[in-house]
Amino acid sequence: MASELETFSVDLNGFSSRVWKKGEGPPLGFLAGFGGLPRWIPFLDVLACERTVIVPSLPGFPGGERGHTVLDSHLDWMLAVRRLLQQAGLDGADLAGSSVGASFAAEIAAIWPNVVRRLALIAPCAFWPLGNTRLEKRLPLIEAPTLLIWGAEDRIMPRRYADRFAAAIAGRTEITTIPGAGHLAELDKPDEVAAAILRWTA
Repeated sequence: MASELETFSVDLNGFSSRVWKKGEGPPLGFLAGFGGLPRWIPFLDVLACERTVIVPSLPGFPGGERGHTVLDSHLDWMLAVRRLLQQAGLDGADLAGSSVGASFAAEIAAIWPNVVRRLALIAPCAFWPLGNTRLEKRLPLIEAPTLLIWGAEDRIMPRRYADRFAAAIAGRTEITTIPGAGHLAELDKPDEVAAAILRWTA
């Protein structure tokens, strides 16, 4: 039985960022996709049955106030996300992310390889807030075993991008395609996506 949902805040450059925490077991971080998470979702409940799920809110997303207004560059964003993960208790933990959140998770694993144990990326892309950051140039720096999860019906990042990511990442990779899911596969097929992440990070 998963524990009750905890909510706390951490300070990030003078702005408050909400952090959700629920479950028992080893910590598993999740960085939300485009639009963020205005509320706790069923996908997170499935993860929390086996893991302590920690969900920090990125600056400018729901729960992240206007923290993005003081982040002027790619470096600013990376340092802010790194500090957010530290304050949320996710140093050395498994890290999952979706869409924009998956891109940030991949960047963290590339730049600070020691802070991520295993990585699960749901269709990474970085249209907001940074546009194209040339993440592909840093993929060979990712040493963490990486699961790439793709919705079979993703119209934003077609499935062929999964093969490009897998080929470039230095660590061991695996691709899981989720039938009937679009870009935010964790919303369309929460049980299937959560099961794939739990299997990969066991």
